[in-house]
This record gives sequence, C-alpha cells and structure tokens, in this order.
Amino acid sequence: RLFDEGTISKWKDCCTIVDHINGATNYFFSPTKVADWFYDSISIVLSEIQKKPQRGMPKVEKVEKNGTIISI
Repeated sequence: RLFDEGTISKWKDCCTIVDHINGATNYFFSPTKVADWFYDSISIVLSEIQKKPQRGMPKVEKVEKNGTIISI
C-alpha cells in the first residue's frame, strides 16, 4: 500500500485502487500494470538505442513479455 500523496500521484498509473467500507481509498501496486509500464519503458529506450548504434555497445536482440515476466 502506498501512503505518501506524492508517491501515489507519481505511481498512480501502476496501481490498483481499493475502496473500503469506511470510505478510505488505498492504492496498491498492480504486478500487471508495473510489468506493462516496465516493458513499454524498456521498448522505448531500446528503440532509441537501435536508431544510433555505437561500436562496442551490447546489442539487444529482442524483448519479450509474457504476463508479468519480461525477457531481454
């Protein structure tokens, strides 16, 4: 559960919202949403790197996602 409002606003897209009977709203990290965010971020970075390959830089052949598992 995330407590700090600043942290909540920063990571809201990766959270599941749970409303309780007493009116409180709690935010929990969603493994699926976090994996989606990470996969999208890695894909963007790799596409930028592949546009300007540099000598001696390791090459990433592919990035695969299966549920919450990401293989690079």
